[in-house]
Amino acid sequence: AAGAIALIVNNSLQAVDALGKTSTQTGIATDTLQAFHLAARESGTTVEGANGALVKFARSVGDASRGLKTQADIFRDLGVELKDSEGNMKSFDTLLEETAIGVSNMADQTTRAAALAGLFGRQGVILTGAMKDLSENGLDKFIQRAERLGIVLSSKVIKRTEEFNDAVGVVKMQLGAFVNNITLSFLPVFEKMQ
Repeated sequence: AAGAIALIVNNSLQAVDALGKTSTQTGIATDTLQAFHLAARESGTTVEGANGALVKFARSVGDASRGLKTQADIFRDLGVELKDSEGNMKSFDTLLEETAIGVSNMADQTTRAAALAGLFGRQGVILTGAMKDLSENGLDKFIQRAERLGIVLSSKVIKRTEEFNDAVGVVKMQLGAFVNNITLSFLPVFEKMQ
């Protein structure tokens, strides 16, 4: 029982840590990310698949902003401008919502699938339902639904969990190095035995 509880706690810490790390990597707010996880799961993919797709989307935004024609053309076809009227880069949340609206407004499923795959990678097509949900409800209602269901953790809790998990990781590395040093101190003995 103790082992099962430890496994559950460890899995929970890893999941929350991955949430925080994905938020940092992509620039997407943690509440948006958690709401997207819900919609992605309902679309038929996993949380890990959704995280990978969002990381790919962040790269697509970066590539398009640097002028990579393929990505820039997809955003143009969707009617999504990466910068606001003052020339500042829009937030990731805003770009995600505008992309969802643009994808939903495309004429046919084949074109939508190509755009989603181009921006989100292999998981993109699976995320069609999540993008439709985001487009129809808007970002605020998209997040509010996840909050109503009680699946949105506060950014403060996520940050604390990340810090704790990182500290535990360092302790594990230190213990591993300690064990390795002790083992290696017996190397002369092992060599003589050999």
